[in-house]
Amino acid sequence: AKEFWREHTRDKLDYLFLNAGVMAIPEYAPTVDGYEMQFGVNYLGHYYLTRLLLNKVSQMSLVHKEPGRIISVSSRAHQYAPQPLDAVLKQLERAVTNPNILKVGYEAWANYGISKAFNILFARELQRQHRHQSIVSISLHPGVIRTELQRYISNE
Repeated sequence: AKEFWREHTRDKLDYLFLNAGVMAIPEYAPTVDGYEMQFGVNYLGHYYLTRLLLNKVSQMSLVHKEPGRIISVSSRAHQYAPQPLDAVLKQLERAVTNPNILKVGYEAWANYGISKAFNILFARELQRQHRHQSIVSISLHPGVIRTELQRYISNE
């Protein structure tokens, strides 16, 4: 995220598509920062990149007289997140001081669902916070198409 920001600090940014992702990693894997991989890539990376580029996106309205747009790609798989999400939040709060806590009971689809649910919540909160400013934030389910994203899913 910082590298992208450095490379594009002088560029204008009309739209920010948050689309990077990994899905249903069969074994627990941490990011280089120690977070569960799906949550780190699918949510924390998007959150961090958005925070770095938020001012740049909001400046779009000065040029085009339209709000900048932030589009968070989520998935219907958000439904796989354990309920209630409050319990997930508590577990994630504990993981801040002990990331290894997320290894316990790791389940590929549940963790993917968590990351996608957080994409939706982030887009909604970003829209709520900036509704009177020059940003529109939405989340969407892109549909289903066979890509490398499904590398861990068998054909059976």
